Amino acid sequence: DTPPDAVIPTLPLADMISLIVKQKRFTGTPRQEQNQAELSRELYSCIDPTRWASRLSSSHISVIAGADDKITGLNHAQILIDHFKCPLITFKGGHVLKTNHKKIWLDTATYHLNRLIKDRSSKWMNNLL
Repeated sequence: DTPPDAVIPTLPLADMISLIVKQKRFTGTPRQEQNQAELSRELYSCIDPTRWASRLSSSHISVIAGADDKITGLNHAQILIDHFKCPLITFKGGHVLKTNHKKIWLDTATYHLNRLIKDRSSKWMNNLL
C-alpha cells in the first residue's frame, strides 16, 4: 500500500468531539452530555488524525484553512500543523475554498511539486554515488 505523495485538507477538522460539544449537539443533563462526549471520543478515536503518525514526510503535507472559518476555526488547523509539523496556508473566507482561489491551489501545488522534485532528485543523486 503506497501512501499518496501529498495531502492537502481544506476543512481542517482535528477533533470531531470538540466540534460537537461546541455546537451543543449532545443532550441531557450536564453529566449525561459529558458521558456522551467521553464515549464518543472513544468511538471517534480511530479516525482522530492526531492519534496516528503520518506515513508522509512533513514536507509533503499542508493544511489549508479559511481565515474566517466559522465551523472549525483556525484552532483545528493549528492542532493539525502542530501534530504534522507542516505549513498552514490560509485563504480569505470560510471553510469552502472556492474555485476563484486559484492562487492558493497554485501556491500549494508548486510548494509540493518543488518538494517532490527536490526529494526525488536527492534520492536519485544518492543512488548514483
